[in-house]
Parts: sequence; C-alpha cells; structure tokens
Amino acid sequence: MEANRKLSDALWGDLETDEERVDFLISGRGFETGIIAKAIQHEVAMAFQFRSEIIKERMGPKAAPED
Repeated sequence: MEANRKLSDALWGDLETDEERVDFLISGRGFETGIIAKAIQHEVAMAFQFRSEIIKERMGPKAAPED
C-alpha cells in the first residue's frame, strides 16, 4: 500500500502484505467495510499474523555458502 495512504481510507483490495491485513482487521476496518463478521475479525487477524511470521521464518537469513 502506498506510504501516504491511510489505513482508515484503505479497502481490503488495497492491502499488499499480511501485516497490513492484520492492522486492517485489528483496527475494525474489516467489519466497518463489511468483509468480515465482527465476532471473528480478531481470530482472522491472528491467522494472518501467524502466516506472516511463518513466511518470515522460511525466507529468513540464508546460511552462508560453504567453501
């Protein structure tokens, strides 16, 4: 998402990363925009957070090549 665009003005389709999706859902925008039920938005946000962490672990620093 563009750096100058506010999360409060964003729509789900504007989000590019899992971190942005987590922030969007935690802020309540998911419910406000009608894409998710209020009762589950926190759990779905935590799923995106978990996914983000797993991706970071798997794509983390690569071991230095052995000579």
